[in-house]
Amino acid sequence: MTDVIKIAKERRARLAAEVTKLDDFIRMAEALVEWNTSKSGKPSDAEDDKPITANGPSGGRVGVAAAGAEAKP
Repeated sequence: MTDVIKIAKERRARLAAEVTKLDDFIRMAEALVEWNTSKSGKPSDAEDDKPITANGPSGGRVGVAAAGAEAKP
């Protein structure tokens, strides 16, 4: 039974790490939406959005990797 508890605690730790990553992503997405809105003066629809970049309109494009995929430099 001790092994079951150990496995459950390890799984909980992995899930907590994933939730932290999701929270970070959500915070960044909200900040980018707010930045985009403040630059244009009005919220825009997703279809009309220009690519959101890390350093403003002339910076590198921010991408989203598939769940579980490692980001490549």
